[in-house]
Amino acid sequence: MMNVEQGSQARESILNFLDWMRETSQQFSVVVDGPNVAYSKQNFETGCFSYHQIDIVVNKLREEGEKVLVLLPYKYVQPIIPNHARHQGHLNFSTAQHVVTGDEMEIIDRWNAEGCLKISPHGSNDDWYWMLSTVIDEGETVRVVTNDQMRDHRLALLDPRPFLRWKTTRIIRFDFSHAWEPEKIANGTSDIPQVTLIQPPVISPEIQRSSDEEHMIWHFPIRTKVQEDEEEDGDCEFNPTEAACASTTLVRKTEEGKWLCLKLALKMHR
Repeated sequence: MMNVEQGSQARESILNFLDWMRETSQQFSVVVDGPNVAYSKQNFETGCFSYHQIDIVVNKLREEGEKVLVLLPYKYVQPIIPNHARHQGHLNFSTAQHVVTGDEMEIIDRWNAEGCLKISPHGSNDDWYWMLSTVIDEGETVRVVTNDQMRDHRLALLDPRPFLRWKTTRIIRFDFSHAWEPEKIANGTSDIPQVTLIQPPVISPEIQRSSDEEHMIWHFPIRTKVQEDEEEDGDCEFNPTEAACASTTLVRKTEEGKWLCLKLALKMHR
């Protein structure tokens, strides 16, 4: 539990980070949740925090033209770091440690030299940094790479609907083909992992509404198998003020999935 002084310092640190994000010339488009990526698939006996896995994600994003910022807590840029890989072989989860190797330190130094590493201060919650970075500027869409489900943050943040909307449209999910295991890679019994990035949909999967001068169009995301391009015409009551409408329904398939579109042509009674 933070005391008042620690809370004030944490707040100031976050505000400084947000100011830096606004002012930096780099204009980052994606922030990487370092610990979440580093521990992915590392839940085996020799598993540990993997800087190489973060680097794989960084390189993949750059191949796709993204400007990448890696976010790490202070404790993960030290010579000896915690090892929170979840495996029963780690008898004492709270005290397990990992000595950073020379090639791992080279990765950290390279990120620093490239200006793509930001360190959250000791005692602060790094989750707040990457979450706030996605809403820092309404004109720029910053996304975050993480598989964090944020169950511990949901109730402390927005109401459920806007939180789900933010979560759906700002988070890039990822999946490694297998874990980075340095010993197996060195002796040739394993290769370098490949990563798949799952981009967020352009439109959040919830009821949407659009309109023009003559129509009101409702868009309903659907998950059931409905025959595509099926059209039905009919009449419906749309407005309690006795406005009549002709309706057309159309199932359309987009990159984000299937949508049921209901187009209402308003005809006011004379």
